[in-house]
Amino acid sequence: MLFDMECRTSIDHSLVLSPYRLLDKLLVVCPNVDYCEEVLPRSDLEAHLLHRCRGAVTRCIKSSLGCTFQGPRSALQSHLWECQFRDQDGEGEVSTIEIQRSQADLGISIVGGCDTPLVCIVIQEVFPEGVVAKDGRLKPGDQILEVNIILWDKIDK
Repeated sequence: MLFDMECRTSIDHSLVLSPYRLLDKLLVVCPNVDYCEEVLPRSDLEAHLLHRCRGAVTRCIKSSLGCTFQGPRSALQSHLWECQFRDQDGEGEVSTIEIQRSQADLGISIVGGCDTPLVCIVIQEVFPEGVVAKDGRLKPGDQILEVNIILWDKIDK
């Protein structure tokens, strides 16, 4: 069978397509139209809503400490700067670190991006010869929210 499960040939040699695979290829618009204008195949919609959609409803990372914020992913970064639990220990805290870069490399590798399941940029490795290692404040696993006033929650890989 040429098309395997996607289609089959009937007795009169006409082509009969399976509706299940065709529906997965159908282009759809993200339902969070106030925040997201993404057009994608229907089969990718669930992953988009879970991991990448800027309009998907999310909770604050400080929710375990009592923060009740629940809103679109696109508003989470600005909420974190104003969260009443911002300075309390928990899953992490937002802080501003300025590193003066000279001729030397920063010496970090990063992973993630808004188009990955991480949905954020995370430091994967800090190399000992780099500026970041000599500064000592950033560690592997730290999330980068902003660099030179550019929000990194919009950066893809």
